[in-house]
Amino acid sequence: MNGSMCLEKCENHPDRRCFKLFGHIGKHECIDCKLKINEHGLVEIDTLFAKELGFTSDKFASQSWLWLKDGYIYISMIESKNPGHGDFSELVNKILEKGYGVKVPTPFSMMQAILSRKGFKKAMEQDQDLGAVEVWIKEAKKK
Repeated sequence: MNGSMCLEKCENHPDRRCFKLFGHIGKHECIDCKLKINEHGLVEIDTLFAKELGFTSDKFASQSWLWLKDGYIYISMIESKNPGHGDFSELVNKILEKGYGVKVPTPFSMMQAILSRKGFKKAMEQDQDLGAVEVWIKEAKKK
């Protein structure tokens, strides 16, 4: 991704600096605004960052969710439009290549089998709202 910092403040987050992508087009926004990652870490399908990961509407249903939190991308309730064609594997590989770990909370049994084959490890994680939650984890690739 090509970009640089601007001297102006983000119009949505005054404590952050503007991030220019491909020159300066549009309003002054920080990197999270440019990538359409909201304050809760939601990565919306078909946004710039999502496209870099392969998280696009031609591959995944609109009710699929990615969340960025603490160096991990959480894959929550994902539905492939072309099951068995490798779109999920491609998504996981691109996330890992970008230096993020992957976490999948409370996967259904079919997803557990897929994650197990891909080397994910089962763990428990504390959620402030839900308490202890099962999460399957694959760490980021070392650079």
